[in-house]
Amino acid sequence: MRLVEVCINLPARGIDHSFTYLLPDDLAADVGWRVLVPFSGRLAEGFILRRYEGEYGGRELKAVARPLGKTPWFDRSMLSLAAWLADYYLCTMAEAMRLFLPGKKSMESKVLYRLLDQTAARADADGYAGRLAALLRAKGPLGGDRIKSQLGAFDQAVIDDMIKDNIVDRVRTVENKFKRKVAVLIKPLDGLQNYLAQQPECREARKKAVELLRENPGGLLADDFKRHGVALATLKRMRDKGLVAFLEQQIVRNSYDEPVEGKNPIVLNEEQAMAAGRVKRCIKEGAHKTFLLYGVTGSGKTEVYLEIAETAYKEGRQTLLLVPEIALTGQVIRRFKERFPDDVLVFHSRLSLNERMDVFAEIKKGGPCILIGARSALFAPFAALGAVIVDEEHEYSYKQEERPCYHARTVAGKLARINNAPLILGSATPSLESYYKALRGEYTMLKLEKRPEQAVLPKVTVADMAKELKDGNRGVLSAILVGRLKLLVEKKEQAIILLNRRGFATFVLCRDCGYVERCRQCSVSLVYHQEGGFLRCHYCGYAKEAPAECPECRSRRIKFFGAGTQKAQMQLSQLTPSLRVVRMDQDTTGQKMAHDKILAAFRRGDYDLLLGTQMVAKGHDIPN
Repeated sequence: MRLVEVCINLPARGIDHSFTYLLPDDLAADVGWRVLVPFSGRLAEGFILRRYEGEYGGRELKAVARPLGKTPWFDRSMLSLAAWLADYYLCTMAEAMRLFLPGKKSMESKVLYRLLDQTAARADADGYAGRLAALLRAKGPLGGDRIKSQLGAFDQAVIDDMIKDNIVDRVRTVENKFKRKVAVLIKPLDGLQNYLAQQPECREARKKAVELLRENPGGLLADDFKRHGVALATLKRMRDKGLVAFLEQQIVRNSYDEPVEGKNPIVLNEEQAMAAGRVKRCIKEGAHKTFLLYGVTGSGKTEVYLEIAETAYKEGRQTLLLVPEIALTGQVIRRFKERFPDDVLVFHSRLSLNERMDVFAEIKKGGPCILIGARSALFAPFAALGAVIVDEEHEYSYKQEERPCYHARTVAGKLARINNAPLILGSATPSLESYYKALRGEYTMLKLEKRPEQAVLPKVTVADMAKELKDGNRGVLSAILVGRLKLLVEKKEQAIILLNRRGFATFVLCRDCGYVERCRQCSVSLVYHQEGGFLRCHYCGYAKEAPAECPECRSRRIKFFGAGTQKAQMQLSQLTPSLRVVRMDQDTTGQKMAHDKILAAFRRGDYDLLLGTQMVAKGHDIPN
């Protein structure tokens, strides 16, 4: 009999071993495939770790229900990396393998409620049972969230009684998370024209939808309609009229497909050429080696990365470039797209689930490309990895603090070793570990000690804020900074200000009894946000209203201390009416692509001053 060992994809730390299942003869699945298997009274997603022929002497085996997808998800190198992660970082194999799936699982289980007795609850039509029966009769099986939104409540007790009386049935379904519904025409074109002619009251959106579908007979995604002013609700009404249908099919989209003007490669200086040459030899030989690219700020490390990526590209291989902050991707993407217009992919957590799946689908094809992303990009299904680059390798944000915990720099080293690819660690201030290994010879040191075109390093001025406080300056800004900013406006130049605290005030203190508002879960002081007038914990997200008096002694002398980006923005805006300030912190970048939009507006000159937390301090190249 055909047997397989399956790792169950459940977030349960107690399940740290695989389970044996029977693989039916009519199912095509092998090592690395995702499968649905019966587990603990339900269907669960699993990953095949081993397949073999043999007899099972124990109790009767359960059989694999069905494979997921038409090809294996994990290849040998991905399985090898997952096994190393589980061993090195002391996590379960399931936790390690979940890292390779966007959203941590590809299937989601849903509970639906289905009407069994079509005549049920008609007598009590106004009661909850009657309204639920009428809803299920009209709409078909629905989940708890949909029932709650339609009826205003989800009454579990009434539903349980209806299940006992065989009026309603509870059904558990398993659905693919990675799906995109495409709207396609199902009515002949002449029938559509007749329908629209007979419906003069048809809204413009519906007419526009028909026009778009006629131009795209293969179907369009909801996002495509939205860009042309057609809402999903319009499509659903058209579906109910029998005009369109929603089908599931794979359509790959690139969220970063904006055109970028190409540029000729910059001629490298002697240091850059030597550094790039040593890495390029490794790529051509298919050898693994770790390099520490130690270059002063502005020494042209990105140009070296571009040269390395071009060599891998010409060899038909893929390059992974890790950046520490999502905010950095926009600038790096632009630089790489100038050299590789159609072959740059981006992967990070702010992309939607389907967008991340699209990136994985492109990577899996195996064609030469450059993948730029944050630490999660490490787990893309590389088919021909030729080089791994970790920019700003010293950054703390490469540490994953949620289980399974890992350091992206360490994992990048293992990934490069498995794929016989060079690892390049770039930094102007290398981590102590990397620098020590380079001194010992474990890494090869590549130094860039000069800035191109004889550019000089910036002058640093330290302002003593304690002295300024004695002189009566109670603001966030030093006198020298205020002077420089006013001069900046006159010269029509731009500036970036880093203040590594978001919010308005960093803590709230009672001047009479010394009480400080703290998070009830984390025991850290709560930060005051002026927008909304609330206190928030920046660790767990707990929030509460800012008090008007001390909760301990009822004193009204409760004051806000410290300064965050909100207070700094207010003070900067008061310097001069013509100073245009834009803020970039976690409060202003919650929406998708917000980082790129803010930086693009600043680069265009829409703002004079970019104020933000650490995300503004990571190698931005602003000409003005």
